[in-house]
Amino acid sequence: MGGRSMSLDFDQIVASYRRDYPPTLNTVQVAGMLGSTPEVVRAKVAAGQIPAYRWGKNYRYFRDEVIAWLRQQAVLTGATEVGEAQQA
Repeated sequence: MGGRSMSLDFDQIVASYRRDYPPTLNTVQVAGMLGSTPEVVRAKVAAGQIPAYRWGKNYRYFRDEVIAWLRQQAVLTGATEVGEAQQA
């Protein structure tokens, strides 16, 4: 799978996130986006890994910031993709 195909897949996922989730999210919604649990999301926030804002005792997240963070987490796998990334 080439880099462009992976980008198209991610772009489709982002489009669905923008369609299915409001601009401001709570921890449960972020966990749903990431396919994780609220506990894991809170741990990543505490470690400074996911952008979040304190709202009283809870956290709030901006959907587009979570999407940008998720895009930064992309890992290329397979010799072809790594080779393409190194040539770019």
